[in-house]
Amino acid sequence: MKNISHFVLSVGLLLPVPSALAQQTNSTPATTNAVEAAEPLKTEAEYRNWVEFGFGSTFVEGDDARFMQRTGISRHMFGGIDDLHFEQDIGKRGLFTLDGRAIAENHDYNVRLSLSLPDTGFVRAGYREFRTWYDASGGFFPLNDQWFGNILDDEKLHIDRKEAFFEAGLRMPGIPEVSVRYSYQVRDGEKNSTVWGDSNLTGLTGPTATRSIVPSFWTIDE
Repeated sequence: MKNISHFVLSVGLLLPVPSALAQQTNSTPATTNAVEAAEPLKTEAEYRNWVEFGFGSTFVEGDDARFMQRTGISRHMFGGIDDLHFEQDIGKRGLFTLDGRAIAENHDYNVRLSLSLPDTGFVRAGYREFRTWYDASGGFFPLNDQWFGNILDDEKLHIDRKEAFFEAGLRMPGIPEVSVRYSYQVRDGEKNSTVWGDSNLTGLTGPTATRSIVPSFWTIDE
């Protein structure tokens, strides 16, 4: 991996939640002129919701797989929703919220929903997914320049980790608090192993000719 350069562009957006200001309209002072009396009720925007977009790319001269393993960033162009937040009042004291993130090519996804009702309880659910890259290159033996770096068609191995969960709680006065949670986790893909295989393609002879320079791999399905 020789040269690395990358760029990231972020764009944010605020979403208002309008709320009317309390004003008295049943009486007008005698000194108020006709223009002032005809003015509509003023409103004030409350910015509680937002969405941010992010896009980027990398330019690598050298070993793509090694770069992706070290940085956790895709070799190709990536982008999507960097941060999303939405909330809505439910009744007088309840609150519903949604938070999310979705970056394509980086395989970075996260969404979480929550409904909170004071003096009653809460319900939460969510899903998360992210990818970890691994370099499938093997070892190098300098005596005869032996290198096992192109055994696989694609040296960029990866493991996808995913989790979905549901959680609920009862929070009513006068009774014990009760919480229940279910979580389902998945790990799937291929990764390199730190235990390499043996090879006698070292240019040496005798009992010391064998060296552990052949890459080995794990296939994960959990």
